[in-house]
Amino acid sequence: MAFTRAEITRRYEQRHPEKILEWRRERAKRERGKLKPHLSNEEKQMIEALYQQGLSFTEIAAKMPPRTDQTIARHLRTKFEIRPRPVGQGEKSQAWKGGRTLDSQGYWYVRIYKDDPMWVMCGKTGLVAEHRLVMARLLNRPLLPTESVHHIDGNRTNNLPENLQLRQGQHGKHIVMVCLDCGSHRLGPMAIAD
Repeated sequence: MAFTRAEITRRYEQRHPEKILEWRRERAKRERGKLKPHLSNEEKQMIEALYQQGLSFTEIAAKMPPRTDQTIARHLRTKFEIRPRPVGQGEKSQAWKGGRTLDSQGYWYVRIYKDDPMWVMCGKTGLVAEHRLVMARLLNRPLLPTESVHHIDGNRTNNLPENLQLRQGQHGKHIVMVCLDCGSHRLGPMAIAD
C-alpha cells in the first residue's frame, strides 16, 4: 500500500507535534521583518521626537504611513516605559454610558449591583427595567413579581414618577386607569364591604 506525500506529512505531524511547533517558530523568526521591516534608527528617532511633541500613537502612525499605532506603541513603551491604561469595568470604563440600555420593546434597562437593596428585581444580566426600579425606589421596597408598572401616557421611555402607576397583575396596552367618579389617577386597594 503506497501513501501519498500529504498522508505521510499528516502522520508525521500527528506523531511529532512538538517538533512541528518548534520548526514553525524557527521559520517565523527567519521570516519576521521581511514583509514589514523592523523600525530603522531614523524612524525610531522620528517617533520619539513626535511623541515628545505631544502626539498620540495614532497621530504618529498617521504621519508614518506603513506603520501602525501598535508598532509605534510597542517601540515607545520599551523606550519610555509607558504603561497601558488600565481597562476598567462598569463605571470605571472609558466607554461607560451610564449603564442604561434600550431593549427591542422600547423599555429602558438599568444596571444595578449586588449591594443595592433592589438587586432581587434583577435578571441574570444584572439589569432591571428602569420603570420598575423607579417605582420600587418610590415605595422603598422591591416590587413583587405579580406587580406591574404602567406608563400613564403610553410612552415606555418616560419613566418619570408622575407617569407611572403600580398595578396588580398584567395590564393591557394603552389602558389608563382613572377613578370613574372624579377622573383621578390616584388609585389604591380598598377592602370589599360585605
